[in-house]
Amino acid sequence: MFTDIVGSSRLWSAHSREMPDILREHDRVLGESVHEHNGSIIKRTGDGIFASFADPSDCIRCSLDILQGMNSVEESSGVALRIRVGIHAGSALERDGDLFGPDVNLAARVMGVAAGGQVLATARVLESGFPAGIRMRDLGFHVLKDVREPVRLYSIIHPDLGERYSWSRRVLSVPGNLPREQSPFVGREIEVLRISSMMRSVDCRLLTLSGPGGTGKTRLSIRIANELSHMYGDGAFFVPLAELERNESIASRIALVIGFTPEGSGSLDDQLAEHLSRREILLVLDNFEHLTDQAGTVGTLLERTDRLNILVTSRQRLRLRAEWVFEVPGMSLSEEGETDGDSDSVELFARTAKRIYGLDIAHGERKKVEGICRTVEGSPLAIELAASMCGILSLSEIAEQVMDPLSMESVMRDHPDRHSSLEAVFSFSWNLLESSHKSALCLLTVFKGGFDRRAAEFVCGIGIQVLLALRDRSLIWQLQEGYFGIHGTIKYFAEKRTDVMEDPAAVRSAHSEYYLNLLASRENDLVRGDRIGALADLERDLENIRAAWTCAVRYGRTDLLRGCLRGFVMLMAVKGQFREVYGVLEDTIEALDEKDAEVLLMAELLGHLGWAGSHILPLDSCIPPLERSLELYRSGGDDKGLAYGLNNFANVLNVKGEDERAESLYNESLEISRSIGDLLGMSATINNLGILAERRSDLDRAEELYRESAEICGRLGNQHGESMSLTNLSTIIRDKGDLRGSMELLDRALSIQRSIGDDFNTSLICCYMAEIMIAEGRPEEAEKVLHRILSCLEAQGHIWWVTWVHLLLTVAALERGDPESARASFSRSVELFDAHRWSQHLPEMMAVSAVFLSESGRPDEAMETAAAALQGGMLSSYLKGKVQRVLGKPASLHGTESESVDVDSLITLLRSVISGKSP
Repeated sequence: MFTDIVGSSRLWSAHSREMPDILREHDRVLGESVHEHNGSIIKRTGDGIFASFADPSDCIRCSLDILQGMNSVEESSGVALRIRVGIHAGSALERDGDLFGPDVNLAARVMGVAAGGQVLATARVLESGFPAGIRMRDLGFHVLKDVREPVRLYSIIHPDLGERYSWSRRVLSVPGNLPREQSPFVGREIEVLRISSMMRSVDCRLLTLSGPGGTGKTRLSIRIANELSHMYGDGAFFVPLAELERNESIASRIALVIGFTPEGSGSLDDQLAEHLSRREILLVLDNFEHLTDQAGTVGTLLERTDRLNILVTSRQRLRLRAEWVFEVPGMSLSEEGETDGDSDSVELFARTAKRIYGLDIAHGERKKVEGICRTVEGSPLAIELAASMCGILSLSEIAEQVMDPLSMESVMRDHPDRHSSLEAVFSFSWNLLESSHKSALCLLTVFKGGFDRRAAEFVCGIGIQVLLALRDRSLIWQLQEGYFGIHGTIKYFAEKRTDVMEDPAAVRSAHSEYYLNLLASRENDLVRGDRIGALADLERDLENIRAAWTCAVRYGRTDLLRGCLRGFVMLMAVKGQFREVYGVLEDTIEALDEKDAEVLLMAELLGHLGWAGSHILPLDSCIPPLERSLELYRSGGDDKGLAYGLNNFANVLNVKGEDERAESLYNESLEISRSIGDLLGMSATINNLGILAERRSDLDRAEELYRESAEICGRLGNQHGESMSLTNLSTIIRDKGDLRGSMELLDRALSIQRSIGDDFNTSLICCYMAEIMIAEGRPEEAEKVLHRILSCLEAQGHIWWVTWVHLLLTVAALERGDPESARASFSRSVELFDAHRWSQHLPEMMAVSAVFLSESGRPDEAMETAAAALQGGMLSSYLKGKVQRVLGKPASLHGTESESVDVDSLITLLRSVISGKSP
């Protein structure tokens, strides 16, 4: 219980001489009353008290005694006093003799809205215990400051006090008929805040909550109306329109709801406008979508009134000049990978399952629920329909069921027909459409993800006016500026209305042509130029591009495939989707029988297949398609394609460690590129020849080739090629002892890759930077970089680079004296190396193995492995130094060559060391 003297500052000003004695009497009356009714005064609050009671009945009796006692003080002093009291029942936390918590705060807020001489109590007080002989007056629901839910308040009445203390205009519930919420309102804090802010604007008199059926527009409108009802002295009224026929007047329904009876011969619209012009009222017009031809009535009411505000819920906008629109989204979903707390969608699902079946969703099951909610795009109706299956199906079964919206039906008797199932929701909107708009909606289902107006025009022949009409009816929505999408359930049902579509095969063909030509137009940028710009244009249409490719393969549109093949492969590569592009190419080659396909198209497909496979598969499996690709290029007479194929094949041989064969193919490729003036092909091949020179320890020649490649790429504007040449050049500078200069080159290369949006090569450059950090004595910094890029490389499927990251993590952990972390990282690298056996990278594997063996107390095996690593090929200056320290000094070799280490024996040895067993 909280109490307060109303207007105490005014009383002190007017009765400064009497107030000290009055306050002493006030304190005596309150203290004696609380004590007599078994309460405790927690603290005094200026001109009032905060008290607690074990029994709500005692608290009520005490409050009335306080008012009677203060009546006596008023009569004896001649000063008009008014005490107000607020009571709430609940729990509290005790600390240092004080009480805290939301129930305490609510009691104070209840007292704050009481009038002088009045006792206000919440419904929970009356439910907890109510003394005989005392009546109450229901004042309805009120929105209290900092209290989320509207609170129902009651004024306590006692015969001895008289009716003058039973109510006050100040706290009477705003007139109206706002419905009570039938189930708990979940989430929507951001939406409530934004809509309330819009409604408070003096310029916003008509606001439409727009969205597809089942998005919770009605519930949201009622919550908003309750929160804002105190702003409207003449009431807030809910006007249901769902059952109103099209020929019935909305004006007559509004008049009925607000209790207005027209008189005389004037039109109903005029009389209603005149009536409302003298009042401050909020109207909630619910489910307006089938009555939009009567929107003029709303416009008339707004024009002829000054203090009328209207909140509309509708699947279709009213298209009035005064209209503000808020598109109601699905309920919030967690970000991918987010683990802190539940989203509003999951909370709604859990509460619904609890309410209907008494089921609690275990914390470990919430991820499955999130997946269900994501499938239905956060639609509140769909979430509730899915949760209603909990009594019958497991969450995994529900996740499968929601993939078929036809199965989503309500089990509740009081769901309106239009919300009885997801199909009913769609049918209601469908039946409001004109035939041309029905056809347009069905045609637009050809798009995957989203589309812009140019795509809609080219593919479907649909202009901007039709798009706007469908958007206004909440059947498509604006994902971003100039870009539209179709809600999932709407698309599902519209796709089934094939009876209104003409020649769907032609539409799919046009879709394929549009998006594959779009991809072809950005191929040069994807290969060598403005990748950021290309990705900005293409990334949002990635689903459409995938679908277009599949369609072109199905219909044998080799002209489209040939025009965008390299662009498609590079788009996937830039995004690190090597597994996906390999699978797509494999399916394409199988679908286009080599005997029937164009020779050069098949050559290019096979070449890209081998290249993509080299990132994710054992290298031997990539050789056959690359060899066949070269055969087809030679027979087809395509010099440029042949040069590209030779370079591509040589890259795989390079990684396999077949240097002589690789060099031969590189030189042939370079000769062809020079003869036809293909600078792009020349720069790539020159860079790769630099790699061979570096592996032969001819650092000067390697530096010369890398610089030449970088210079050509710079002239061509080939940002990716320039970045790769700079990265390779940095390793030469590093191994010549200039770590700072090497890091500066890597910084330049990294800046370029980030600017063009290449995630894979960004990660690759970070690997080189981390090795330099370790060499500079900064293993902790290196580990942070390596852990940051590891998940990216794993997701992209770059197994070698994942292995290399684990090797670097092994060295970093050893540098900072953490053998257990080193053992875990090294174990993973051995496992991956054993599965793929990259011969080119065997020296690095042996070098780190030598260091690990040495740290594990195996000096003999460490020295043998170290010697083999030095003999095996190219090592960075840092790793070479580590290996030489294992040997003690280079002279440990006594001028003799070490026998090569058998890989199987090495891996057996390493596994035994990692497991702690003897070999």
